[in-house]
Amino acid sequence: MTTDAREHWNAVWTAKDFAETSWYQADPTPSLVWIDRAITDGGSIDRVVDAGCGVSFLADRLLERGAEVFGIDVSAAAIDRLTERIRTRGENDTTLDPSRFHGVVCDLGRDDPAPDRPLDATIWHDRAVLHFLHGDARERYAAGLRRHLATGGHAIIAGFAPDGPQMCSGLEVARATADEIAALLGPTFTLVDVEIRTHRTPWDAEQAFQWTCLRRTPPAG
Repeated sequence: MTTDAREHWNAVWTAKDFAETSWYQADPTPSLVWIDRAITDGGSIDRVVDAGCGVSFLADRLLERGAEVFGIDVSAAAIDRLTERIRTRGENDTTLDPSRFHGVVCDLGRDDPAPDRPLDATIWHDRAVLHFLHGDARERYAAGLRRHLATGGHAIIAGFAPDGPQMCSGLEVARATADEIAALLGPTFTLVDVEIRTHRTPWDAEQAFQWTCLRRTPPAG
């Protein structure tokens, strides 16, 4: 994403309520289902990166389960809203600890979200960031994922299916097959599972999403 993308997403999150966006989910059940599959595959939710978190309720649900969450988004407006919501919840709700949430403003197609040290994430969750990236931005995203996802960790990447919509929020998307995503991440990633699921927007339109789960394995030799 570019500076224009930052402006685009800040405008979206400044102008719209979450429930007015096509990607709105009152509860992030599909993401949690895939995270639980990763746990079944030997993963954990010790440290979760939620790439392109927006103001999703996934961070809340993970904090309730004791995870440490790094919410990363290109939009400062989204990070501010999400951080404030979690802080406010934490003042009145002992089921989550706001200090375990870290909001990071970062363009994952251009910058490193934590240049000083790897995050050693056990899960990297991405619901519709990679599918907005094109060309070299996809390679930079993959390099960041490889740097910050620990060996044995799982990458869960969701985006429009190969036959899904070509546009989202006025931007062209780059649809990809599971094999193409695996090739992008590189040989130390093993494809665990892939599934096409239908997301229904708040105005009852259907969008085909492809969910891909990959496990990071130790380098050969």
